[in-house]
Amino acid sequence: MPEDPGLERWLRLEAHRLNEALVTQPKVLSDLLREAEPKAATRGGGQHRFDPAALRAMAAELSPLTRHRLRLPITFVLAHDAPGDCHCTGEDAEEALHELNVTKARSRDGKLWLSTPLAFELARRFPGCVQFVRL
Repeated sequence: MPEDPGLERWLRLEAHRLNEALVTQPKVLSDLLREAEPKAATRGGGQHRFDPAALRAMAAELSPLTRHRLRLPITFVLAHDAPGDCHCTGEDAEEALHELNVTKARSRDGKLWLSTPLAFELARRFPGCVQFVRL
């Protein structure tokens, strides 16, 4: 494939834009439920607003202990060398996914792996509670 400086520049700009929207300091679900306008800071200095209805729906499916441990948004990593799969880290996310009946997830190398369509389904079920990072 011939190199196209314009295409490369555009891809870099898009990757930068996506990274600016990432939440860098996730917040505990139980704390978000108490906020009138639940939100968290993004890498770019903006605010990621959580859908209160999605937070309540997720909380309803989780144990009290998990609600007090789970940090949101759950971050799934979409790696270029694992097409069709993604992973997240953290015991809190792993426990939450099991309680949310994500039974097809599997642990490997300290990471919880699942199919990308399953992760996107979680994002649809709980809008704003999941974010994706492409590597």
